[in-house]
Amino acid sequence: METETAQEFFEKGVDLQQRGLFDHAIEEYDRALRLDPDNINIMLNLGAACLQKGLSDRAVKLLKKVLEKEPENSMALYNIGKAYVYREEYEVALSHFNRAATLQPEDVDIKKLIAVCLRHLGRIEQSVTITLGQLDTIAGDADALLRLGDDLLHLERFDEALDIFRRASTVACGSTLPLLGIYQCQLRLDNREKAVTALKRAIMIEPTNQELLVKLADVYLGDGRIPEAVEVINKGLEAIDSPDLLREKYNEMARRLPVLRKKAAASRLESGLSRHETDVYDILDGLYDGRIRLEIAVKELEALRRKDASDLLVADELANLLFQAREFGRAAEIYSEVHLSRPKEPRHRIDLAKSLAMNGDTEAARAILRDSLRDLGHMPELDLAMTELDLFDKEFARAAGRLEIILKEYPTEQHALFLYAYTAMRLDELETAESFFKQLFEKNRADEELAVWYSRLAIMQGQPARALKVWENFSDGIESLVEIIARVELTLATGDSKGIMRHLQKIGDYHPRFIEDHMLFGKAFFFAGDFSSAQREFDLVLRLEARNAEALAMSAMNSLIRNKTAKFWNFWQHAIDCDSLYAVIPAMVLKDSLNFSQRERLKTETRKLVDIGALREIDKARLTRLLKCL
Repeated sequence: METETAQEFFEKGVDLQQRGLFDHAIEEYDRALRLDPDNINIMLNLGAACLQKGLSDRAVKLLKKVLEKEPENSMALYNIGKAYVYREEYEVALSHFNRAATLQPEDVDIKKLIAVCLRHLGRIEQSVTITLGQLDTIAGDADALLRLGDDLLHLERFDEALDIFRRASTVACGSTLPLLGIYQCQLRLDNREKAVTALKRAIMIEPTNQELLVKLADVYLGDGRIPEAVEVINKGLEAIDSPDLLREKYNEMARRLPVLRKKAAASRLESGLSRHETDVYDILDGLYDGRIRLEIAVKELEALRRKDASDLLVADELANLLFQAREFGRAAEIYSEVHLSRPKEPRHRIDLAKSLAMNGDTEAARAILRDSLRDLGHMPELDLAMTELDLFDKEFARAAGRLEIILKEYPTEQHALFLYAYTAMRLDELETAESFFKQLFEKNRADEELAVWYSRLAIMQGQPARALKVWENFSDGIESLVEIIARVELTLATGDSKGIMRHLQKIGDYHPRFIEDHMLFGKAFFFAGDFSSAQREFDLVLRLEARNAEALAMSAMNSLIRNKTAKFWNFWQHAIDCDSLYAVIPAMVLKDSLNFSQRERLKTETRKLVDIGALREIDKARLTRLLKCL
């Protein structure tokens, strides 16, 4: 009678389990097991029900008992493998599935789970081989096809991936995911028009999907089709209620393609106010395209201004170029005129204040901003401009205090959050900086300036690989020189000296225009091993800015590698005296690439500065961190 009663409980459990009532099924199986504790079938089904309920620990205990009694029980091996998958213990799960496969070599479900484990263990090629071998069994499973397509894409087997994504598109004809896979494959196969077609099909399915619109703009930008890219973004901005991602992309394009920003914004800003608009953009196009030099662009804009001194677009762009050319006094004169013509525009007041500060008159700059706050009232732009003057004067604690006040009133102000992260870095509060950078990345996944400073933070923290992941968001078909050099520095900081060449080879026909460009070119030459050309660029920067800490630090590293010890010491101490942050970063990047004698030289001279130099505590902390890494 006892065995029969256990059987009844067991059958009730089976019925409840099949109906998805796992809690009640477990209760019935428990009653059966109390009456018949050695019954294999009861333990098997109870283990399966526990697994379905998410009780993986209990499932494992039950199934282990089954396997103690019947080591070759394929169902127990299969279910315990699933339990270990649930616990993300993929190696253990795989060993059980492999044992099950020897008993049931044709079982499709076992093969699928072996492929799943291999995939999670990073053994993608083996996983793909198994999955392709049973392609017919997943022909109607869109999710499985998409995973297979992604894996083939990862293995750079683009033709095969394309075929799989097309199959997925047939199964899930209303989904954009297969079309995105097709788009990626066509891009990698250099079928750019077909990539555009796939994206347009996806946009027809989800016309307000901002990520799709950004990708389409990126393809156009990669092909040099700037008007089409701008049109895609502008149409999205008009049609979508909260186009945050499109606005982010718009701003990112503005930073990376200055002329594009000016042209795209013309319809909303100066359009129709300047009869010289076309001439201005032609000059700027020539400058950014490398057809004319900076001094020629300045002369041509000055000629336009002589024709029409009241044209504010000409005046504004001329002042901008003079500012970038480090002619801050002349820029300030023109910004002053523009500001007087548009007294209600805070941007022009801020431009004037910045040019005065860069020209050495920070008191006059502060006076301009104080007057602006009086005239226009408090607004984030003016308060942040005052904060930037604190940062310019290296009054980092004061800047942090001001930013805390601003963020209380404007807690989501992105520029304030960025300045706070930057200030925390300056105060050597690296964890605070990291926290704010992560907050910023939630809304600015592809902001180049943000990514650059986050990369510097990651290098300082000895975690460069973390920042490399950030740059993966910049898959837009355009790689600026800033992006390439950042990737090179991070790759080198991870110890992968061979991996940097794949990035350096992407440097195309760039034309240095401003001091920042020469700095980047110097780094490119340096990392490529052309140390003489690198020093020529660094020297050019130092002629224009004798206290440029980054150029001094790179010159020091260049001298160290070329065994010019006297020059190394001279450049190194000057770099630390000017700005220890910029000095330490290249040393952290190169620490694993230096030979023994170079590392010892760097350690010795750095220790001298720590021991006997008149350094601030923050500088000592940075140098001490460097010494520990060396």
